[in-house]
Amino acid sequence: MLRLLSCALLSSSLLLSSPVDASAFFGELLLDNKKVSGFIYEFEGKNYIPIPIFERLGLTAQVASKTIPQCGECIALEDFAEVQKNGINVQIYPFSSFQSSDNRVSLMSNSVNLSGASEQTWAYWVNYRGRLDNRRSLLLDNNLSTPWGTLNARTDYYEGRGSELQNIQFIHENIVDEYEIVVGDINTSRLAWGGNYGLAGIGYFTTDPRLNDVYGLSHDLSIDIESHTELEIIANGRTIYKGFQGAGQFAIEDIFGSGYMDIEVRKNSETADYYQFYFDSQALPEGDTNVNVAFGQFNRGPFRYDYGLAANVEYGITDSIWMNTSFLGTQNNYIAGVYGGISTLYGSFISGFSQSDTGSQLDIGYNYSYKHFRFSASYVDDKTLDNFSDRTFSTVRASYRIGNVSFSGSYINRQNRDVYSGSVFTTFNNGVSLSGNIQRNDIETSFFLTLSFSFNGLGSASLSVSDNDVRGYISAAQDYDDMQLLYNASHSREQGGLLQVSAATPSMRVNARYNTERSEHVLDVNGSLIFDGNNWSAIRNRAQSIGIVEAQGGDIHVSGHFQQSKVNDGHSTALNLPTYRDTTFSLSSRDISSSLASPSATFSSGRIGAYKVRAEFVSPGANFTFSDGKKGDVLNVGGQTFAFFDKVGFFVKSLPIGEYLASVTRDGKPICNTLLTVSAVYTKTQISCDN
Repeated sequence: MLRLLSCALLSSSLLLSSPVDASAFFGELLLDNKKVSGFIYEFEGKNYIPIPIFERLGLTAQVASKTIPQCGECIALEDFAEVQKNGINVQIYPFSSFQSSDNRVSLMSNSVNLSGASEQTWAYWVNYRGRLDNRRSLLLDNNLSTPWGTLNARTDYYEGRGSELQNIQFIHENIVDEYEIVVGDINTSRLAWGGNYGLAGIGYFTTDPRLNDVYGLSHDLSIDIESHTELEIIANGRTIYKGFQGAGQFAIEDIFGSGYMDIEVRKNSETADYYQFYFDSQALPEGDTNVNVAFGQFNRGPFRYDYGLAANVEYGITDSIWMNTSFLGTQNNYIAGVYGGISTLYGSFISGFSQSDTGSQLDIGYNYSYKHFRFSASYVDDKTLDNFSDRTFSTVRASYRIGNVSFSGSYINRQNRDVYSGSVFTTFNNGVSLSGNIQRNDIETSFFLTLSFSFNGLGSASLSVSDNDVRGYISAAQDYDDMQLLYNASHSREQGGLLQVSAATPSMRVNARYNTERSEHVLDVNGSLIFDGNNWSAIRNRAQSIGIVEAQGGDIHVSGHFQQSKVNDGHSTALNLPTYRDTTFSLSSRDISSSLASPSATFSSGRIGAYKVRAEFVSPGANFTFSDGKKGDVLNVGGQTFAFFDKVGFFVKSLPIGEYLASVTRDGKPICNTLLTVSAVYTKTQISCDN
């Protein structure tokens, strides 16, 4: 049950330009630290809230709505069941009483809420890929999730070579404290001098914030507002926030992005302030630390079979200055290095130096981006840092987009060999695109030109011409209820003809390919098999982090998107959960009106593992239907009173298993009495009257 922490409605003397005696106030509704604002309408002695305000907070009104001029379908706050049940004291304050401490908004709407992290549970799944060509092969990625962590082991089988056990490791994750311990085969993080190393041993890794797709170096703005104001925040020409605010100090938090960003603040449609920031994707915010330490026997690379230690520490000195220090030591060798950067309005400057017992390495770099322009340059001078030959790299890249046309170019010097390249890409409104590339090195010049056509999602075709080949390509797609077919055909002067058919079903992917020139045929099958302790599930995607959802009688949606069509025997498996992110599961059914409450649950998952979803709809509940019902009818069951929105019924959550005396009243008069039985986690119950 949701707990309403506070509800404050902020008002002004603004009157509606309507002959109806109704006043409009700009207000704010606060629920569990979530906040929405909008107009509240005072009409006939009550405060009416537009239904979307409730829905944006994840609430569903439990009383009949009323049509109010200028408001549309609204709910009287005084009639809202949560307010009545919890005895919330509704108060209206003028804008002058607005508290600046509450006057803030975060733009990181999908930020992680680690306090809601779910615990790992028992489950087994295997990601497989079988391939049949001139020889057979089978690749199995086995995963066993336990309450203490996940055991991962990969087995590769090749005909004529037998099977090989590779990359076995046990991963223990602590989501709340943001670290993981790995025992077995380990890949070190990218060290200061570049690259990583493989070893067998034990490692400690803090959760890299950059694994989180909502991560970004962010800035906050504090804005003084003298009176009731329409506030708009524009970043690089795009509106990122717009709303009405009362007098006081207003904060915009978690403005994040990439590259140069200009921030325009408009008050009542007029420019009031202008700010400039620069964001570097490699940087860490001030005070953030990323620590990675691993010890064991190196199993590949220049230190193979040596025992040693690899450590890496990244630290955000300020929001604009960051540093990375690394050390690798074995019984015979060592490397130590420092790498860091500084961000300015003119771009990011990066440098690093590393020293080993065999040599040294110098790194210098520069990055800049603004809207549609990108530029980078780097220089690496490697003098046998890890017992390899001297390596010197120089790279310059630039790109720019004007409308539908994109240009890019690069220069690379590698081992005193120059490579120049340039490309252009453009699209037209009729589904036609054109791309071209030219590359020149010290020996030769090569080019290609491609003309592509798209047929309104039904397929595509292209013709490519290069300095040594001509290739034609055509594709078509066909969708069925539970399967998608993709057909590809191509022919080139060098490689001959290639025919390919791909089929994607909910349980697997199948790819068949035939080369007419070489008489080569390939059959490829891949997918995942999951056992959650009760049921087996077959899915076409590679499973990494999964959620085990317990529910009955409905479809599973994950973060608002349909995930799995049916729930089998009370269990469903949701796949490809985001890493260190909040994920919202909801239950819907064709038997439940879309306007009625839908049970849901939110939790956080780690990088790998199976997580049992502790959902509200795990508790028993029932969907009550009344064929003779009318809008406004009231249901009383188990001492709780609910209003019917329509004749379909209402979903009651957290209703314990048992028998209940239920009654339906209309206009205060009883019209139906019956005995209801709730016997499962989710029950569809038809109310029948004996009247």
